[in-house]
Formats: sequence, C-alpha cells, structure tokens
Amino acid sequence: MLDLIAEAAKSNRLPAPVHSVAMLPDGSGIRIATTKAGTTSKQLKDAVAELAGGIGVSYEVGLPIVSLDATATLSRPK
Repeated sequence: MLDLIAEAAKSNRLPAPVHSVAMLPDGSGIRIATTKAGTTSKQLKDAVAELAGGIGVSYEVGLPIVSLDATATLSRPK
C-alpha cells in the first residue's frame, strides 16, 4: 500500500502534495509528509484512506525530497 500511495503522489493523482510516505517506526500505521494545507485536507485524507486499506495514517508538515539517492536533500519552501 505504500507503493500505491507513492505512485499516486508521483503521478499527481492526489488532491494535495505528498512529499513522502513511510511506515511509522513501531509499525502501527503510515506517516504522510505533506504541506500544511494537506495535513487538514479532507480530500487528501479520503484519497489516502482508500489506498491505505484501513491502516491508520498520520499527517505531518514536511518538505519535498529533491532526489531519492545518496545525495537526497529537502527543498526549502519558496
């Protein structure tokens, strides 16, 4: 399900930006990093809930990841 959310985010099929998606460290659910508006977006929460298949999801404000390799950095908001 992480792959489904990540693919939807990469292809801009979600109603708000998703910067990253990961399992919580204790395995109890999923953490989504998004914009401040995304953390309260009912549309984003509904779309992610459909992809998450009943697994709990938490939302936090995060910065976009510039690249997903050893040189990955977080971009700064403009």
